[in-house]
Amino acid sequence: WCVMLSYIKVSISNNPYDGSIDIDVEPMLDTVENTFSITVSRRIVDEGSWEDVYTKEILTIEEATFKLKDVLAVCGTNYHYNVEIYEGNSFVESQMYENVRCQFDGLFIGDFNKSYVAGSNFKTDYKVNRIVEYVTTLASKYPFAVSNASVNYITGTSTGLFLPTTPDKRKFERDYYSKYTDEVMSFLSDGGEKILKTHDGHIWYVLIDANPQQVNSGFWRANDIQFSWTEIGEVPVSGMIEVGE
Repeated sequence: WCVMLSYIKVSISNNPYDGSIDIDVEPMLDTVENTFSITVSRRIVDEGSWEDVYTKEILTIEEATFKLKDVLAVCGTNYHYNVEIYEGNSFVESQMYENVRCQFDGLFIGDFNKSYVAGSNFKTDYKVNRIVEYVTTLASKYPFAVSNASVNYITGTSTGLFLPTTPDKRKFERDYYSKYTDEVMSFLSDGGEKILKTHDGHIWYVLIDANPQQVNSGFWRANDIQFSWTEIGEVPVSGMIEVGE
């Protein structure tokens, strides 16, 4: 999708290499005479209501050039996006971008500052956890089960081969593998909440348990990274990575 509005040109596309939907914004003006703002909203096709996922106030022409990465887009899901322009509190115009599908092959791990995708050897095993206790009584042959029905969360282990690529994503940069692996390991160990997405349409909001480790991948001079995780809450509704130009 690429549409020109009066103030900006907006392009929206699936990015299979980064596991996201990308929104590229460029100005259609030479200068910004009056401050304007951009609001992006999103909804799943045929489901739910519109949710505002990003707002930015544009004060200078330089601020009108940027890229958004929708890291909450779920693989295999179609979305509608709506971009609205306001000048002060006054609505100027809007444009809807229909049926943008998120599709990627890999294991995505990220937050709202950075993200990484393992494009090879990716695997995720998970289980649903419920707390059940059994109480024995003198009056019964069988124990009595006590369950907290509201406790229902996921734990799992994910593995993948994270390799650095050239800026055009067309080939791997083997010489930077060690540095890149250290970067991914550090990210997984920083204690922050993470977004975990898989190629088959799962998304979880998680914390990484214990310490990630490198395991043999069978790939020349490169190891898979394996980490365990625990679901800690609902996936946030909004949040995008902004990449400045």
